[in-house]
Amino acid sequence: MAWTAINRAEAAGTLALGRLWGRRVRTRAALTLARFQGPEAPLGPAVTIPAGSVGFVGRPQRDEAVVAFPDHPLPTDRIETLRAFRAVRVNLPTLLHQFEIER
Repeated sequence: MAWTAINRAEAAGTLALGRLWGRRVRTRAALTLARFQGPEAPLGPAVTIPAGSVGFVGRPQRDEAVVAFPDHPLPTDRIETLRAFRAVRVNLPTLLHQFEIER
């Protein structure tokens, strides 16, 4: 599979972001983002995600995406547990400019 930029049409609004749910994305640069603890919970402390980290897009929250990064490399492409993930909330400009998607 190849990594390419996310185009604006793929991620414009909550409905479009929802179509990215479950897709693998990769950071282009190191990012410091607020930890996502749930839709009703306040954002957690900032976490730094290294450049080149691969994560999975979760359900959108408003016009932002939740991206879950595994704490350890995954043996397969399947997510079997969420206990070993760091989830962060990513706004649309950051998603478009700092992430690539696997095609």
